[in-house]
Amino acid sequence: MPVTIDITPDPPRPSARRTLWQLVAILAGAFVLQIAGAALALAVPLRMALDGQAAAMIGLAGSASSIGFLAGCLGAGFLVRPVGHIRAFAVLAALQAIVTLVFALSSDPWLWIALRLVNGVVNAAQFVIVESWVLDRTPETLRGRMMSIYVVCSRAGLILGQTLPLAFPGAGFELFLVASAFYSLALVPVALNRAPSPAPPPAIAVMSLRDLFSVAPVSIVACFYVGLVGSAAFNVLPLYGVGIGLGNVAISALAASLQLGSLLIQWPLGLVSDRS
Repeated sequence: MPVTIDITPDPPRPSARRTLWQLVAILAGAFVLQIAGAALALAVPLRMALDGQAAAMIGLAGSASSIGFLAGCLGAGFLVRPVGHIRAFAVLAALQAIVTLVFALSSDPWLWIALRLVNGVVNAAQFVIVESWVLDRTPETLRGRMMSIYVVCSRAGLILGQTLPLAFPGAGFELFLVASAFYSLALVPVALNRAPSPAPPPAIAVMSLRDLFSVAPVSIVACFYVGLVGSAAFNVLPLYGVGIGLGNVAISALAASLQLGSLLIQWPLGLVSDRS
């Protein structure tokens, strides 16, 4: 009885290098975006502290950004679905640049709180676009490593953005102008990207917090802890630095050191994730 042997070659294994080249543009956009976001996140509480604003107002500005970020995560899909990833990213980057420039036009703390709310919404939507793009274009067996590379790029941008006060030691409104310029610059690599962008989602699925917790309980707890501690540290750190007499250079270095520690652990964690 003849025996049939399947000699169909196995499909090629996904290449980390090839996947990385397909994501260079969006990773570059995320890198520049984080420079702008970090510069703005440091400039707002630092400028408010130097202007003698109450600690409660500085904390409220930070909370407004976090509330906006939550809203942006929930609503990003409604913008991406009708226009696609690239157009949505372009609209949001332009809006961020405009909002950041408004900071330099007034020192009214209530206006700044409102602007931070808008900034948080737009910032979250931008990163929903970036991260969904990375996940869509990455094979499942490489996702841990690719997400580690993405986070390393993001953290590097955060570190660079938080060192910008070194170039502007007076902590004046120049930081807002520079942050606005970087928000605009983030458009360039994404708009020039020749790789296909993800298809817009046919529908927007909603998962309840209970269902999400049943799937990834450790991730939920870890994210909540990081958000609780991290946002408080970043928002209060400039106020603390000004209160104990640190200069802008020292405050900038202190903020950057927090991100440096996070950056160093990303690649080992991603490697372990792909092997587990």
